[in-house]
Amino acid sequence: MLQTDRRSVNMVPTLNEYVVSILKTRVNKTLGASPFLVSSDSWVSRNTSLAEKGIEFKEIQNELIDLVWTSANGRPAQPSSVINALPIEFSGKTWQDKIIDMHAAMEEKDVDALIVSGLDETAWLFNLRASDIQYNPFFISYATIERTNNRTRLYLIDHTRKLTENPSDNMTMIKVADHLNTGNTGSCSGKTGLCVEVKSYDNAALLSDIDRIVRTSNKVWISFYCNYAIYSRIPQDKLYQALTPISYQKAKKNPVEREGLKKAHIRDAVALIKFIAKLEKEVS
Repeated sequence: MLQTDRRSVNMVPTLNEYVVSILKTRVNKTLGASPFLVSSDSWVSRNTSLAEKGIEFKEIQNELIDLVWTSANGRPAQPSSVINALPIEFSGKTWQDKIIDMHAAMEEKDVDALIVSGLDETAWLFNLRASDIQYNPFFISYATIERTNNRTRLYLIDHTRKLTENPSDNMTMIKVADHLNTGNTGSCSGKTGLCVEVKSYDNAALLSDIDRIVRTSNKVWISFYCNYAIYSRIPQDKLYQALTPISYQKAKKNPVEREGLKKAHIRDAVALIKFIAKLEKEVS
């Protein structure tokens, strides 16, 4: 993801400085980027600074890399690991209660909908864990929470497979569909109580849903780290951009989470001590 510029270090130019140096002699001064891969604050800041140099910062929907680097040319498939439901004895709070808390926080800010783009926030909110991202228990996803019509949606790669496949973690026995109280295809039809509608992870479908949400909402909440593709679909008069209620509530660890942190630190300490002991013994 493109980041905002920092000062040059050891004569290494910032991205903006480099772009200006390359394009300053060109007739068509345009920099293209995928709006899904640039955060909204980075995009707005970069667009402003480049415009001052007469350079257009343009959204590119069909990325050159996608056209050139295909599976036939050795491109790996998108990560799509097994998703495991986190039992209540590890989370300390059900996802249903967390959704209720989200609604309360949204009502307090007079917000009708919340769009979740942070992978850590999605994993925490629904008590789900996976390994799409190396060294992180996350899965590639988006989520939307609509307070006024009580609708929650989760967007996943290979969503029908992930809903019904057996967990890979022996600490849980429940499948994702049962955990989220949804059907094997992700539909909430016929379900009672809170249900998460699960849909395919598709950029076009997501933006279409966001357009519908915008039409039926007075305010839509996104984080500062949300990508520009989502940000640009929300009119400024309907935009509420701030840290999400998930980020605040995720930081306030409940007793079960605190105990989990202690046990994790003990395991980490044992591993580190064993490693240091091995170094002392075997390295002269």
